[in-house]
Amino acid sequence: MRDHRCGGPGLLRRRRSGLRPVPGGSTAPPGRYSAGQLFLRRVRELFDRLESLDKPTIAAIQGITVGGGLELVLCCDLAIAARSARIGDGHANYAQIPGGGASVRLTRRLGLSRAKLLMFTGQLHPAEWYEGTDLLTAVVDDDQLEPRIAEIAAHIATKSPVGLARMKMLANDGLQVPPEVGLTMELEQSALHETSADWQEGIAAFNEKRTPKYIGR
Repeated sequence: MRDHRCGGPGLLRRRRSGLRPVPGGSTAPPGRYSAGQLFLRRVRELFDRLESLDKPTIAAIQGITVGGGLELVLCCDLAIAARSARIGDGHANYAQIPGGGASVRLTRRLGLSRAKLLMFTGQLHPAEWYEGTDLLTAVVDDDQLEPRIAEIAAHIATKSPVGLARMKMLANDGLQVPPEVGLTMELEQSALHETSADWQEGIAAFNEKRTPKYIGR
């Protein structure tokens, strides 16, 4: 498989736009936001849409994943990494700070102390360094990356789309609210889900000992 590098768009965007620091440290043209900040707001919108997509997403990590590449991975539900992959934050290496969500999402996936270590040092670590953390679902040999992802995707594809969408929403939203609120949300969604055709098909297939045929409603 080919080597890949997925890094942050911030430095590339600055190089292409011709933005350069001026005395005082600002690159902002007249107006409320600089071109760079407007760009980051578009990135934020894209990443938020990916994270809230009603379908499961899987990140395949190979080569170097750093800065904005890491922030993209953090928006995915699952992340499978090739053993040769190297992953890090990297913003601190060029006096940048996260603009695509790492300061929030990375701390929740790695824990505060380890996330700070990545952000403060800017170091890249091999994929195996992240095993046992919530950043990576699995680390596999390089030649098994695509087969493993295809296997997981095939299993997921047999499930009810509406059921998966509701489970994803509950899992994501449950991290943002107190436990009692999340549990109430779960009961409310469960009651709503019982009215779906897929829920009824699942129960019927269980009783009839056959493979369910879901229609996504």
